[in-house]
Amino acid sequence: MVKKKSIVSAITFWGVVIICVSSLVLLSVTANCIDSKPAPDFLFNDLDGKQVRLSDYRGKIVILNFWADWCPPCKRELPDLVELYQKYKERGLVIIGIAINSKTKKLKKIVLEKGITYPVVIGDYDITLRYGGIRAIPTTFIIDREGNIIKKRLGATTKAIFEEDIKPFLN
Repeated sequence: MVKKKSIVSAITFWGVVIICVSSLVLLSVTANCIDSKPAPDFLFNDLDGKQVRLSDYRGKIVILNFWADWCPPCKRELPDLVELYQKYKERGLVIIGIAINSKTKKLKKIVLEKGITYPVVIGDYDITLRYGGIRAIPTTFIIDREGNIIKKRLGATTKAIFEEDIKPFLN
């Protein structure tokens, strides 16, 4: 009788583990793959006061990265984004950083320290809503040359994963 209970307990435990892991994998896959839809346009000033409008980059592959100056995973991701931009900008890649709930002075310091040369703007609540409600940062969208969102990444993402996302679309 004791053996039967321990076998049933073991089967129940491993069943729950398998269900939990399967759910996490499914959630991860569905969060990162979305139906293509037009990316909402925006107009913000970058940290130097220059206007940045998403539609001005039509014809380019855009990595649109929502982040914040107080977010450690966001800051860890920045060197990979800088490397990607330097490596692929001549092949049609543009990166735009949209900082939310951030301070200009702090952002300028981070941009300088990390060697960021792509546009960084300070977003507002409206832009987060127009992109489906940004519930976690970093959140990154990959936008194709026609201005359609083709991928959404939640959380910090590595250079290798971004490269997988953009390489098929580069010149």
